[in-house]
Amino acid sequence: MLPAAAVDERCRAQRGALRAAGLVRVLSSIPWQPLARLLLLPALLLAAGLVAWVTDGPPRPLPADAPASAFSAARAMDHVRALAERPRPVGSPANAAARAMLIDRLRALGLDPQVQQRRSVRTVPWGGGLVFAADVANIVARLPGTPAPGAAGQDTAGQHTAGQGAAAPGADRPGAAETDGPTGGALLLMAHYDSRTHAPGAADDAAGVAAILETVRAVIAGGGVARDLIVLFTDGEEAGLLGARAFFEHHPWADQVGLVLNAEARGSRGTAVMFETSADNAALIRTYDRSVRPRQGNALTAAVYRRMPNDTDLSVALDHGLAGLNFAFIDGYFDYHAATDTPAHLDPASVQALGAQLLSATRAFGQGPLPPPPGTPQAGGSAVYFQIAGLFVHYPAAFAWPLTAVALAGVAGLVAWAWRAGRVRGADLVRAMTAQVRNGLVGAALLMALAALFSGGFDSVGLRRAMAAGDGLALGYTLALLAVMIGLGALDARGGGRPVRVALAVLVVAGLALGGVPWWAAAAVGALLAALGVPDRPVAARALWLGGLVWLGAWALAFQILLGPGSYVLVWPLLLATGAAAVTLRHSWPHDDWRCLALAALSAVPALLWAVSIGHFLFLALGVPVAAVLVVPAWLLALSATPLVVAAGRALGGALAWSAAGAAALTLAWVAMTAGFDARHPRPASLMLLVDRDTGSQHWVSRRADPGAWEANVLGARPTALDTSLLKLFGRSLTLYGRAVDEPIAGLAPGPVLDAAPGQGGATDLVLRPSGPGATLILSVASERPVRPVAVGGVALGADRALGLGEAGRLQFFYQGVPEDGLAVRLAHDAPLDVQAFELRHGWPPPVARRLPAQPADVMPAPSGFSHAVLRAVRRQVAPPPRGDDPADTADTAGPAGAEPPMR
Repeated sequence: MLPAAAVDERCRAQRGALRAAGLVRVLSSIPWQPLARLLLLPALLLAAGLVAWVTDGPPRPLPADAPASAFSAARAMDHVRALAERPRPVGSPANAAARAMLIDRLRALGLDPQVQQRRSVRTVPWGGGLVFAADVANIVARLPGTPAPGAAGQDTAGQHTAGQGAAAPGADRPGAAETDGPTGGALLLMAHYDSRTHAPGAADDAAGVAAILETVRAVIAGGGVARDLIVLFTDGEEAGLLGARAFFEHHPWADQVGLVLNAEARGSRGTAVMFETSADNAALIRTYDRSVRPRQGNALTAAVYRRMPNDTDLSVALDHGLAGLNFAFIDGYFDYHAATDTPAHLDPASVQALGAQLLSATRAFGQGPLPPPPGTPQAGGSAVYFQIAGLFVHYPAAFAWPLTAVALAGVAGLVAWAWRAGRVRGADLVRAMTAQVRNGLVGAALLMALAALFSGGFDSVGLRRAMAAGDGLALGYTLALLAVMIGLGALDARGGGRPVRVALAVLVVAGLALGGVPWWAAAAVGALLAALGVPDRPVAARALWLGGLVWLGAWALAFQILLGPGSYVLVWPLLLATGAAAVTLRHSWPHDDWRCLALAALSAVPALLWAVSIGHFLFLALGVPVAAVLVVPAWLLALSATPLVVAAGRALGGALAWSAAGAAALTLAWVAMTAGFDARHPRPASLMLLVDRDTGSQHWVSRRADPGAWEANVLGARPTALDTSLLKLFGRSLTLYGRAVDEPIAGLAPGPVLDAAPGQGGATDLVLRPSGPGATLILSVASERPVRPVAVGGVALGADRALGLGEAGRLQFFYQGVPEDGLAVRLAHDAPLDVQAFELRHGWPPPVARRLPAQPADVMPAPSGFSHAVLRAVRRQVAPPPRGDDPADTADTAGPAGAEPPMR
C-alpha cells in the first residue's frame, strides 16, 4: 500500500495531465490557419500605422536651456506669445505694434532691420477678375556671411552661383549689379507676420517668424555661416501675397537672393513637412537629404500641391525664377485662420519640427553651394524623393519614365503569359476588373455620404464641426473603407452577396441625400452602382489579382503623366506585386497558400506604409469635403495586395469585414455624439450690421439661413433672405439673411463716399473714401462689355497684369487697411458701369455693441472675415467716358500714391 504522500502526488500528476490534455484539445480546436489569414492584413496595417506614428511624428521640443547653437521650441514660443497676443491684419494698429516688436528683437540679435513700405497690387483672373491691394510694410534684415579665408566671391568649384549665366529677373533694377554675397548669392529666410482679421495667428504665421528668429540666434551662436542671410518678414500675405510681391519686384536685395526657405502653417499641430520645392530640384534634394534633420517630404505631395489653387509667399519667389523650399505643419486644421489660433493651442513640438528643419537647412545651404537657378542648363533636372520607414530615398526624375515602362511591360507580359498558359481566362479578367471598379466607387460614394452627413451637406459650419472631430473621424473613415474593401473583395471571390451590395448602395444613396446632396446626384450615384451589376458567380482569385495589377498599371501611367515624380507611390508597389504574382502563378500556388500570402505581404510593404502615411496626409491637407480621395490609397492597396484582401475577407465567414464595419459604426457614432462646439472649438458666427448709405436702412445680417443660438437672438430663428443680388464676392453671389433693425442705431459713421469722374485718356476715375482709416474697401464693378483696370491706388497695371480681367462676371477690388484718403481706381470702359462699393470695418462700435447680447465662449467670428463687422454699402451707375487716347499711354499713375517711401 502506497503512502498517503505518494497517492497525493500521483493524483496531482493525473490532474495536471488532464488539464494539459484539455488545453491541447482547446488549442487544437482553434482554426489556426483561418485565424492567421484573418489577422495577417490587419496586423500589417497596424504595424504600418505604428511605423508612421514613430517616423512621421514631430520631435520632442527642446527646453529653454538647450545648447545655444541648437533650436529650442521653448525659446521660439516666447516670440510666438509676444507676437500672437491679438490679430494683426495688414494696416491695423496691432500690425504696427507687431512690426515694432520684431524690429526690436532683430536689433537684439545684432541685426540692422529696415522697413520696406510700398503700395502693392495683385491681380487674379477669377470670376471676372480680382484685384488685391494694400499698403504693406515688410521687415528686412541681413546677417553678413563669415566665409573662410580665400573663399570670398565663389562657391564650391563647378557650382553655379548667383550672378553667373542668364540674368536674373529684374536685373535692371537699382542695385541689381551687386548680385553676389560673400559666397555668391544670399540665403533668404521668409515668413509673414500679418494675420487674418479675427485670428491671433500663433501658428499662421507667428510660428514661422519665431522659427526664423530662433534660427538666426542659433546660427550666430554657432559662429555664423559663410553665406549672407537675409531675413524677410512679409506683410500682407493674408491679403494676397502683397508683401512678397513688393519685395521680389521692387527691393534691391531681391536680385541677390540665391535660395529661399519659407516657413508656413495650416493648422496648430503635427510635424513640419517640406511640401514644396522649386523646379529642377535635384541639387536641392541632395543637400536636403544629406544635411536636414528631421527629413519629412515626398515628391507626390509637391506634385499635388503644384496643381492646387493654394499659394504662399514662396509662390511669388518661384514666379521670379528663384529656387526654394517650403516648410509647414498642417494638422489641427480647425484653428486655421480662426480665433482659436492662439499660443495656448499651438503645439511646441510642431514649432520644434519646423525650426529644426529650418536651422539645419540654413546651415547646409549657408555653408555649401547653392543649387543652380531653375530652368538653366546647369540645373540638372528634378528628383524623385520619398520616405519609407524613416529612410529618405531619392534618385533622378529621368529614371521615372523608364521605371514606369518596365512596370507596365511586366504587367502586360504577366497577363499575356497567364492567358496563354491557361492560368486565367479573358472573361474572368474582365469580370474581375469590373468588380474592382465597382468596389472603388462604392468606397468613394460611402465616404462622400459620411462626409456629407458629418458636415451637414458640406456646409461651412458643419465642416468646422467635422474638423473638430479630427482623428476620430479619420479613424471611422479608415475602418469603413477597410470593411468595404475586404468585404466586397471576398464577395467577388466567393460570388453572390447581392443583399449586402444592395444594402450598401441604399446606404450610400441615403447618406448622400440626408447629407444635403441634391437628390438627382444621389440617384445618379445609385444608378451607376446598379449599372455595374453584382457578380453571382465567383471571380477567380488569380483574375482578381491580375485585374488589380492592370488597374494599378493604368493608375501608375496616369500618375506619371499628371504628377511626374509623384508616380513612385504606384510604380514601386506595382513592380513588387507583379514579381510576387509571377512567382505565385509560375508555381500554381493557391491564393490562400502561406507561400502566396507571404510573397504578397512582402511585396505590399511599401504600399502599406505609403497608404497609411499618405492617406493621413491627404485627409489633413484636403479635409472633409473631399474625403472620398482617401479611397484612392485604400483601393490601390487592395489592388496590389489582392491575396491578402481575399484571404482576410473569406476567413471565418467574413469576420474581419463585419468586425471592421462594427468598429466603424461605433467610432462614427461616438464622433457624432461627442463632436460639437465648445469653448475649445467654438461655433463660427457671421453676424454683421449692414448699413445702406443710399437708403439709410440698417439690417442685422448673416451668411447663414440657420444661425446658431447667439445669432438667432439677434436675427430670429429663421431670418429672411435679403435682396443682395448685386453683392458678388469672388465671382459668386453673397446671399445674406437677416432682418431690419428694430430701431435705427444712432451715432454711426456715415459710411463710404463713392465719386466718379472722367480720367485721362478716356478712362473713368472711381474714388472710394471710407469713414475712417483701417477698414477694408471692396469695389465691385459690372458691365455688359469688358472693363480694363488701368491703375489701382496710383499703381499702374500693365497689360500683362490686367490680362483677362473684366471679361465676364464682376471686376472686384479688395483694399485692406485702407488709408483715410481712400482708394482710387482708374478703369477703361466703353459701356455703362454698375458699381457697388462696401466698407467693411471689423469690431462693434459702442452703439452697436449695446444692442447685442453677450457672446458666449463657444462662439467665435467666422474665419472668412465677414463677421463681427459693420458693412456699409453704396451704389452708383457710371456712364462711359468720352473716347480718347489709350488710358494706359496717358495715365498719370506714378505719383506719391504709387511711390515707395524711403527705407528706414
